[in-house]
Amino acid sequence: MYFQKRQRKKGIVWTVYIDYKDIYGRKQTYSKGGFKTKKDAQKHGFEKQNELNKGIDIKGKKYTLNELFDEYMDVIGNTKLSTNSITAYHSLYDNHVRDSIGKCNIDSLRFGDLQKYFNCIHRSSQTCNTIKAILSSVYSYAMKNGCIETNPIREIEIIRSEQKRDVKSITFEEFTRIIEYTLKPNKRGEIPFSKRSYACSFYIGYFLGLRISEALALNKSDFDFDKDTVKINKQLVHDGLKREKYYTTNQMKTKTSKAVLPLPEPLKIVLMQWFKENPYEIVCPDENGLYINPRIVDGYIRGMRKKLHLSKDFCFHSFRHSCASNLVKSGVDVATASKILRHANITTTLDVYTDAKQEDMKGAIEMAFNTDFYKKPNQNLTKTKMNALN
Repeated sequence: MYFQKRQRKKGIVWTVYIDYKDIYGRKQTYSKGGFKTKKDAQKHGFEKQNELNKGIDIKGKKYTLNELFDEYMDVIGNTKLSTNSITAYHSLYDNHVRDSIGKCNIDSLRFGDLQKYFNCIHRSSQTCNTIKAILSSVYSYAMKNGCIETNPIREIEIIRSEQKRDVKSITFEEFTRIIEYTLKPNKRGEIPFSKRSYACSFYIGYFLGLRISEALALNKSDFDFDKDTVKINKQLVHDGLKREKYYTTNQMKTKTSKAVLPLPEPLKIVLMQWFKENPYEIVCPDENGLYINPRIVDGYIRGMRKKLHLSKDFCFHSFRHSCASNLVKSGVDVATASKILRHANITTTLDVYTDAKQEDMKGAIEMAFNTDFYKKPNQNLTKTKMNALN
């Protein structure tokens, strides 16, 4: 029997582990977390050890989905996941699962029950897929602990929701308008420091394809203007914290999120000038040199897209899609693009390629069959034949 303490937002919690062999001689590990003190964990551990000594199957207890989620997060999630992902996992689970199927015993939930649950969520496909990934991890953990025999989550089908937020790339012309709007002088003929900082983050998102938490976490020391490279090795942590308490962590979204990327020349020119004007080490700080909350940038973007008549789906992540689309249209191969975008799975990159190629095909069709098409001589479709098609 051994114990482990972990630091969580609400304080230190303890987990007890008991290694033993079941009646078939197989090695098993019992674990239970969430104890506020080591004494509480010890008490629970000794109770379970006594049950083992009496031949009682300590894993025979019926576990609810909520109990296993909390245990999974305590034992694996809080160590494996990035800080931002931990916050997202808790938020999604608490908002969509805990008070519904979360109260059910995990071994009583059939495939049909779970599929009906997902059919009734009425959220975007992205949200549903994230919840599915969370539950799949919990079910896998439950299987390893002998609570269930199969993982039905893997067979769940996410039905595309009409509320899906379809993030699209933007054109260079749109990007130019965004920068011009952001850097527009106020009535006093000044450009606020915060606006220049926003513009810098937009440049970084557009040319490097960084996520917003990665762009806002960058320091000047991450850039090497001699070698024309930039290190991506951290992201910003801000949820539930005061502005002065924001910090960066090197625990990224995926293992492939960390990389050294080549620095595009247009971005280098912008940054070299900005570094002279920005007295702080943080690349995109507020006027006091502190990290900027991503939600503030998102709020600014929401107001800007209305005034510039941009798509209602335009957000900071659109810059990442634009970077991906530009790579595709420039003829960059899938493997190289996947490394630049730091995708954990190359299928994600292939999806980007598919979307970009669809846009190319649409553009090609529009160019080939524009309004001048019917005015050209020697067309195969005569007026009579065209009428026959109607």
